Amino acid sequence: MNQNLSLKKLKGIKPKGVKSRLESTNLDFLLDAESKVLELFKEDRAKNTQDFYSKVFEHDSTRLRSFRHVVQNWVAHIFEEKSFSATDLESYILTRSFNYDFKQPESLVVGMYSGCLLSRLTQENYSKNKSTDLRLCGGNSNFDYLFFCAKTVDKLFIDSFVGSHICSHLSNKGTLNLVSLTNCKGDWFLNNINPAQGNPKLYVLVNHVGSNASVGEHLAAGGLVVSYNCVNAWTIRPTNHYSDYSLHEGSIDKILFLEKFPKHRNLISKQKFTNQELVKIAKLTKQISQTKDNNIFDLVYQIYELNKIRCER
Repeated sequence: MNQNLSLKKLKGIKPKGVKSRLESTNLDFLLDAESKVLELFKEDRAKNTQDFYSKVFEHDSTRLRSFRHVVQNWVAHIFEEKSFSATDLESYILTRSFNYDFKQPESLVVGMYSGCLLSRLTQENYSKNKSTDLRLCGGNSNFDYLFFCAKTVDKLFIDSFVGSHICSHLSNKGTLNLVSLTNCKGDWFLNNINPAQGNPKLYVLVNHVGSNASVGEHLAAGGLVVSYNCVNAWTIRPTNHYSDYSLHEGSIDKILFLEKFPKHRNLISKQKFTNQELVKIAKLTKQISQTKDNNIFDLVYQIYELNKIRCER
């Protein structure tokens, strides 16, 4: 793809054109910016004679990262003089999910836009030594490709959303601390998670209904993967060689009822859970599977703190 063409197109866009309603809410601005990104995509796709976008829609990882870079440039220009908060982003996601009518290819582009918003917010907060703790309860509303290809993720909690490819290609060649999806429905969730190595990483998928969830996740060096009560899903494999610990439904029940404890994949590592910690994680996971309110997020965070303690030993 000719990225110079996309950047040249940006030069013709006046950020003030989107910001003409500064007296309106940040939610209005985020929705206007979404429309502008879709407009840029359609114009760029019409001028592009290569097979770039066909590979993007096939979810080719290399092309997705390239397209993510393009969308990041669009977003950076549109938001050159504008910032938004986690509350603003939450309002945008919920507003869009309750009024969602996108099909391919627009659904992928809007999902990529949401991922770039999350990354931008997280990076801005990192520059201020602040964390980004985003907690979303969808009420079973729909948002395909939610946070698709978000590169920089701190702590992300998602509950009760419906769609496809939600949080797929998350933190690809980027950073991730925690991602939790609970009580969601849809196919191809949380696929190809591939953050850079280092720092404690927690991946939670509980009470999920859908196929081909959790394919190709790589959480080496600090990763804890937890999965429980997932229906019709190809979820966490019993032996996940890409994470320090992989606790699926079978291993969690063995911990609780048989006192059989999984081992760290690196047998010589000092960063191991104690048996007491594994029991606590198993109990917390069971509790998450039986909880239907905002307390889910606090329970997940307790597991994250246990993994953080382990990684800091």
